[in-house]
Amino acid sequence: MSVSLNYAECQTVGDAGVELVMRWLASRHRVYENRMVRTDKGRISLQLQQTVGDILYNADRLTVMSIEVKTERAKSANLFLETWSNAAEEAGRKRRGWMYTLDADWLFYYFADADELCVVDFQKLKAWAFTGPRRDGTSGRIFDFKEKAQRANHQLNLTRGRCVPIEVLAAEVGLRRFNPARSLRGEVA
Repeated sequence: MSVSLNYAECQTVGDAGVELVMRWLASRHRVYENRMVRTDKGRISLQLQQTVGDILYNADRLTVMSIEVKTERAKSANLFLETWSNAAEEAGRKRRGWMYTLDADWLFYYFADADELCVVDFQKLKAWAFTGPRRDGTSGRIFDFKEKAQRANHQLNLTRGRCVPIEVLAAEVGLRRFNPARSLRGEVA
């Protein structure tokens, strides 16, 4: 049975995932001269978090890339793709989720208990989600998956998203899997 976390606990889990991803990227020499920045503090942090994600890094001297990191405590067969950050109908409170607002290069979705990192090209994911062919021939493959409220953790916002099987994303978008904690310990190449 899963235990629901409050906002502060969720923040701690998320922070641990971002830190692990940053150490793992640096260990794989995927970051030019270790140029990497977390976007979670400072005057423009909210704008950066909503548009480019959690990490900015140099892939080479001239190329800046961005990563959105999602961390879950427990392994799932699905990725929760957020469509509403707050789906409440109250005036001024309804906000689109990160599938709509983000313009990141990569989505890194980490399952801590299984040490499984799912990496997806976020631009390909968005194209698949909103313009990819549906089963009925229309556009927007994400709409083939039922929208559900997030119930894993306690929060004030009414967050909604689509649970998409990892295997579907691997086959249709090109998701890749890694084990970053094991790799950092030298257990995986």
